[in-house]
Amino acid sequence: LMSSILVIILAPLSYSSEFNEIMYDFPGDDNNKEFIEIYSNGYVNLSKYIISDSSSNDTLIERKHSDSGYSLIVEDGFNHSKINASIYSVGATIGNNLGNNDDNLTLFYPNNSMVIKMEYFAEWGGTGNGYSLERINPATQNNEDNWHTSFISNGTPGKQNSVFGLQGFTYNQVKIT
Repeated sequence: LMSSILVIILAPLSYSSEFNEIMYDFPGDDNNKEFIEIYSNGYVNLSKYIISDSSSNDTLIERKHSDSGYSLIVEDGFNHSKINASIYSVGATIGNNLGNNDDNLTLFYPNNSMVIKMEYFAEWGGTGNGYSLERINPATQNNEDNWHTSFISNGTPGKQNSVFGLQGFTYNQVKIT
């Protein structure tokens, strides 16, 4: 008799994920306008993951699937119809509303182990002006020098950040002719 052995090796997929864009202080009423974008170098299903701010936690519920590396955490009622990203809802507010001066954000796996963590500050940009706070380069450190106010009103959810690759740019280098 001839026998066959079939060996299947299942390895967990490991993708690097980073907080990539935050709309935390929309002018006027923030309701249904705030979002957190997570960028991964491949699709990650964030269903049942937990997002935490300084004062509360929310479990992510997938509302729309996209094979892109972009995932957006939004409040119920957020208009995501033209956004190419996986959309995850958290209910009426993200955390206890995202802080307009600063906040701590942590993403946890469903088993409560930490995936990523960051703190942002209003001095970094995106404060009450209709522009988000965008990460300049996802591959580098998460600090104030790696974040900037978006160049595009309402930010770039589901797209490459408008400030991507901006390292070392200052406004005094711009000349209008």
